[in-house]
Amino acid sequence: MNFKGFKKNVKYIPIPAPIFDTLLESMSNISELKLMLRIMWLLQIYNRKPQFITENEIITDKLTSKLIGASDKVIESICALENYGIIKSSKQKSDDSKIIFLNSETIKDRIEKADLLIETNQTDPWEKDNEIPNIYSIYEQNIGMITPHIAELIKESENLYPVEWVEDAIKHASKQNKRSWAYIESILNRWKIEGRDNGEYSRHNRQTRYR
Repeated sequence: MNFKGFKKNVKYIPIPAPIFDTLLESMSNISELKLMLRIMWLLQIYNRKPQFITENEIITDKLTSKLIGASDKVIESICALENYGIIKSSKQKSDDSKIIFLNSETIKDRIEKADLLIETNQTDPWEKDNEIPNIYSIYEQNIGMITPHIAELIKESENLYPVEWVEDAIKHASKQNKRSWAYIESILNRWKIEGRDNGEYSRHNRQTRYR
């Protein structure tokens, strides 16, 4: 990587000062350090009150996958960061999914008092330029909550098929009321074998996913 320095209008992400002192000294695992910094960034780009990110959003984040690896490794690192006291997790009553906060006194008090009103807002314009996985949100909107295993299957499918195919297969499965990954995979496999839209598959390659 040939980094050429920071531009004049570079955005700054606030990081609590203790991270650069005692916490930095106590952290010896480079993967945990990388994940901590990535979570700090993700907490900023999702403009929420209070600031939080879901465990699934961390697991399905593409850069996190590159930095840490498989979802079970990501979960292990999340647990390690919570053990350090850097982050705090809580489960939503609606679907039992885990949400992650910075471990501040305010958050701890509100969790203990069950006084957390989760509110998701739109991101600011500069944040929209950052890559937030879309295919996972399509799955959650049409099929259901993403588990670590499903996240792995989706990532594998992105390497095998054009991303538009995966998105369309998810939506098609929902319309047919066949909300399972096995059904989605059968659609994709059929399109690969039989072709789709008069041989569209033969004209695709993996690079077309990023147009």
